[in-house]
Amino acid sequence: MRRIPNELQKHLQGAVLTVCHLIQLKLDDGRVFGSTSLDVDLTYQGISYKASSGADTSILSADNSLSVDNAEFTTLFSELSGTLSYKEVVAGALDNATWTLYLVNYMNLDEGHIVLDAGDVGDIRFKANQSYDVELVSYAMRLREPIGTKDSLTCRAIFGSDPNTQYGCGVNAEALWVKGSVNRISTEEPTRVFGDASIPIKSEMMVARLYFTKGSNASNKLYQIEEYDPLTGTIVLLEPTAFPIEAGDQFMIRRDCDKTLRSCQYFKNVLNYKGEPFIPVADGIEGMTPNAQDSGGEAIAQIVNVVAITTFNKVPIDGKWYGLNNSDNGNLIRRTQRGSVIDPKVQNDWRKVKNIRYQGIPYNYENGVWVKAYEK
Repeated sequence: MRRIPNELQKHLQGAVLTVCHLIQLKLDDGRVFGSTSLDVDLTYQGISYKASSGADTSILSADNSLSVDNAEFTTLFSELSGTLSYKEVVAGALDNATWTLYLVNYMNLDEGHIVLDAGDVGDIRFKANQSYDVELVSYAMRLREPIGTKDSLTCRAIFGSDPNTQYGCGVNAEALWVKGSVNRISTEEPTRVFGDASIPIKSEMMVARLYFTKGSNASNKLYQIEEYDPLTGTIVLLEPTAFPIEAGDQFMIRRDCDKTLRSCQYFKNVLNYKGEPFIPVADGIEGMTPNAQDSGGEAIAQIVNVVAITTFNKVPIDGKWYGLNNSDNGNLIRRTQRGSVIDPKVQNDWRKVKNIRYQGIPYNYENGVWVKAYEK
């Protein structure tokens, strides 16, 4: 049920209406901006709603199934104080922002307001650097999402979130942030590749997040790191920034989680692991349908390269290293070792196997030779 103040209700029942829309945008960094559909600025409850940026909310609509149809509003860019600039929006200022839509009597703001809707900011679409459309995703849409979880090998938790929730994690991600400053930029990819050799990042930390605190790209937008070289301090972003990265730009960087049990063990947080990593799965090779097609139409499970078994000195199988016996012209025979996963008591039990994984590549024993199992 929608709450309507008595005085405003009386006005709405009158013959002449003097109402307008107010849209309040609350950014992830705590800043609040307002736009109004009126032709003059309004100040309501201490927040200035600008008419200069404009706000067209005429296409807002919803239905009784909790879906929101054409929920967006159009606003103009303005360089005036108290409004969002083009650079800020492009840099990601509206990422994770929330919105609230009010209806007020602009002739008598003391009558209060009606909250027409509220929710999260979705996609942003730009129009010739002069205006932008903001997708408004209503909180009612959350009621359409399924409650409950399915099993998964990887963790379903949101890294750094409160552990006492459905997707809670428990790791204090805020304590992992490290400050950095750009001192080198790639001339070929100035929006993705830059360097800072001073940040104390371990070489194994390939999964990480970063956001800029100073420079043209300063915002709370998180960028995923695709590659990091600990020797040179070179950082490669997965997606490009809105503006070229420049020397002197400052950023915050921290390790992230790849949703595997190994990462949870690194953070000493296995008790909060929200996944089922030990679910038996079919062998990736045996479970493939011959000549199967992926969505792009390319055949998978194709044999591509013959490798002689004599090129291997020892092979990792089931996570352990085992020796080889080539007495039968190439067929691999697995031998258990003391403390192995097969039988800790037996040391010389030779067993034939049909597939191995060597240097991260799966191989099958096919027609007397070892071949790569597949290549995507």
